Amino acid sequence: MALLVGYLIGISHVDPLKWNLTLERFLPEDMTSLPDIDLDFPRGLREQLIRRVHEYFGRDHAVLAGAISTYSVKGIIQDLGKALGLPPGDLRALSKQLHSHDARDLAYQVATARLPRQGRGARLARPRRAGAAADERPAWTRPARRRDDPLRHADPRTGPGAGRRDGRPLHHGLEQGQRRRRQLRQDRSLVPAGPDQLEEALDLIERRTGQRPDLSRIDPEDDGVYDLINAGQSKGVFLLQSPAQLKMGQRLKSRNLLDLAYQVALIRPGVGTQGSAVSQFVERYRHGTEWEYDHPLEQRALERGYGIILWQEQVVQLIMDVAGMSAAEADEVRRAFARQNNEHLIAMHRQRFLEGAQANGVPLDAAEHIFAKINGHYMFPESHSHAFAITAYQAAWLKCYYPIEFFTTLFNKQPMGFYPVEMLNEDARKFGVPFLNPCVNRSDVRAQPACSPSPLQGEVPKAEGVRLGLGMIKDIGPESARLIVEERERHGLYGDAGELTRRTGLKPQAVRSLIEAGAFDALWDAGLSIPSARNGQRAFPVIGPEPPPRFDDLSDYDKMVGEYQVLDIYPRGHVMEFIRPTLDREVRTTADTYHAEDGERIRVAGWVIARQHPRGKDGTVFVTIEDETGDVQAIVWSHVFAKHRNALRNQLIEIYGRIDRWDGTTNIVAERIHAIGADIHMPNAHDWH
Repeated sequence: MALLVGYLIGISHVDPLKWNLTLERFLPEDMTSLPDIDLDFPRGLREQLIRRVHEYFGRDHAVLAGAISTYSVKGIIQDLGKALGLPPGDLRALSKQLHSHDARDLAYQVATARLPRQGRGARLARPRRAGAAADERPAWTRPARRRDDPLRHADPRTGPGAGRRDGRPLHHGLEQGQRRRRQLRQDRSLVPAGPDQLEEALDLIERRTGQRPDLSRIDPEDDGVYDLINAGQSKGVFLLQSPAQLKMGQRLKSRNLLDLAYQVALIRPGVGTQGSAVSQFVERYRHGTEWEYDHPLEQRALERGYGIILWQEQVVQLIMDVAGMSAAEADEVRRAFARQNNEHLIAMHRQRFLEGAQANGVPLDAAEHIFAKINGHYMFPESHSHAFAITAYQAAWLKCYYPIEFFTTLFNKQPMGFYPVEMLNEDARKFGVPFLNPCVNRSDVRAQPACSPSPLQGEVPKAEGVRLGLGMIKDIGPESARLIVEERERHGLYGDAGELTRRTGLKPQAVRSLIEAGAFDALWDAGLSIPSARNGQRAFPVIGPEPPPRFDDLSDYDKMVGEYQVLDIYPRGHVMEFIRPTLDREVRTTADTYHAEDGERIRVAGWVIARQHPRGKDGTVFVTIEDETGDVQAIVWSHVFAKHRNALRNQLIEIYGRIDRWDGTTNIVAERIHAIGADIHMPNAHDWH
């Protein structure tokens, strides 16, 4: 009933009767504890929402949950290195070479890292041999082994100071007696970036066209939208943008919201760890392959997943039907798998499950096989899959029909999603959306659509691209960007860099960053020798009898290096345009891989935009590289990774391998990997473990 009421009053777009959804996973009849409720709100409402909840319920009934922050391996390097006075450049170089997120691997990774300032191929220390004495490691790496999850600090979950009242964090607002109560209801107000991006995109569309699309009324079976998803072009789309999701779109060929709900659910750790469950589902759902249950009692729980566990509700239903447990007991078993140090709990629940299954006539070997299907890795509730499928479809619809507003808001919501911003630049070009350099006379603080003036009154302005914001420039930031924009709006456009310096009082380094970002159109009179404004007194240029000297413009290569340095993006092109002339002619583009024959050996080179370690440090690694023509994913088996892990730490690499085509997808099975030397600051790749 709660799901139905939410649908009827417009809170949810998911019809629970159409998809046969239930609330048993959240509110079983025999539930003895209070439920936890998640509500998703746009990120922009975060501060307002915190205040509103506190005011409405009162400080005795509302509290911010505390979150324990632990160190990542890179955090250990940065903070420990600072404490020991190590050069910041070395620390940054070292952090970029770390693959594992496990603190137990820190000593080996530091020992095998290479630092440019120590000379070509130089290392911090010798690699530690298996069984070697601890004192052979660099001394400053030893403390990291004391904890696998080193504690950093505790903060309210929503951020430092975000929810303070009367000078106290909200999570201290409960009285001591209330904190001793046995139960507290958890209503989690979540602020994912996806819905927030949709709202901002709709605002921009309305501002440009005068019309605001109603996403609740768009065609849910638009072929153009599904063609985009099925072609693997859903980068930046909420929940459909990871390399695995891009491949899944090409394999599953979704054509409706049910297909999309399955697609969203499939790429979850709890599904992926079930052996070949993802491939089995695709074969059964899309190609009609038959399957058998281990016992007929599985059917009710597994038939909606075509014999595969996709959702949390299936786990609960499976335990109930096979072992005869109640809904609350079954959910207790499910939750036990996700807890740390759970070996004793799992053993206890396993025994209860086997006894219950045998009492229901299930043979012992079948019961053991069924219990082995349950795992503690995260998977969606079924209702979440349907709700997120709708949000993902709406985001894909915006990318399809309003790409400029889509990419503008996606850029403004960074860091968000799976890729560095430079990847957004290349993806936007495929949709006819150029990214334009920041401009002191045209840019706002944040990115905005760049529109040409309308030739006729009342005509909708034509969007020509995305003008990057001044706030993203290194050494500028939001505050200085607002200063530049406000001064421009009060006193008019800037005539040159020197005038901007005198009017705003920006420091020389900030002006240099504006120049490197292309924000002055290569004007070099930066007025850096003129004192900045102080106490409201403006500085004036020194006028002499001789004209100022003229300098040659920067080369395209120098502009590219500077823009990567201060923007983390090169709007006018790609780094590989400059690297390719230095490579052998046999090195092909990533676009060529999609035209090569299955099994053909090929050499490709590019910038690493993602490294995925779904099975941990000893499993297969999936590496996505990008060049000026597109991107391709390489499959790196564990023995190849072990041999070439140092090369994979680099941002630019060359891969030699075999083309592998399967079920509509194209990959390279890597055999050899080499680093490409280039003294260019590139954005960090997304490393997922």
